[in-house]
Amino acid sequence: HRVATRSLHTVDVWEASADGSALTPVSRFNIGTGLPLLALHPSGQVVAVGDGNVVRVVDLHGASHAELELGDARPVSVAWYPDGRTLAIGTSVGSIRLLPFGDVAVY
Repeated sequence: HRVATRSLHTVDVWEASADGSALTPVSRFNIGTGLPLLALHPSGQVVAVGDGNVVRVVDLHGASHAELELGDARPVSVAWYPDGRTLAIGTSVGSIRLLPFGDVAVY
């Protein structure tokens, strides 16, 4: 299982041991300034991050694969559907936006 953490400018992805007692670093990459929002895709291969008024889906090297600009709104929460095909984004204006996302296996 993988877990991800985010500081103001950095995303770290970790591999958890089978018993959950240890974490091994998998990836670290820089990201734009924004609230420390992120959601690790169920595959563990991409991460959704908030960046100003944009939500980006990036791979473990920080390369962008999808993005959704929110206009005047800012993302305040992000969560993947369990099947990984849709990202739900809660916004600062009280709306929920959905970002369809294809098969992650190619990343």
